[in-house]
Order: sequence, then C-alpha cells, then structure tokens
Amino acid sequence: MDLTGFSEDGYRQIINAFREFASRLDNIVEVTFIPISALNGDNVVEKSANTPWYAGPTSATGKPARSFSSTPVPTKRSRPA
Repeated sequence: MDLTGFSEDGYRQIINAFREFASRLDNIVEVTFIPISALNGDNVVEKSANTPWYAGPTSATGKPARSFSSTPVPTKRSRPA
C-alpha cells in the first residue's frame, strides 16, 4: 500500500486485477483482501491511520491466509496412481 500512497483507488485496482487472475483458477474458494504495508506494518497487527477508508480486519485478525477447495487440480507434474 505504501507504493500506492495508501490510495483506496490503488487498492481497488489491485483487488480487481487479482480477481481477474483468480477467475481463471479452479481451486480458489474465498479471498479476503487487506490493504497492508509490510514496510511500516500498516494493517498487519493493528489498524492503520493511513487507511481510514478501510473497515475490515487486520492481517493478524483476519481469516487464514489461504482457503482452497479440497478438490485437487491436476498439474503437468501429476503422475497416474
């Protein structure tokens, strides 16, 4: 977020780009978007004053980082059983 100047518009652009990418994947069940900045710890553990437009959880209090379906997706490396 520090690279976008903590812009809500920049955050929305990132979300839209990721949703576009994720729409082509079969095993993404749910994604929680959190505007974080690891540089200064914004929204990692505590709410950031730099994102007053964001009312969601912090990274530490949000949902687990990954949520995938239980259906395996075949890859080129998959071998027959």
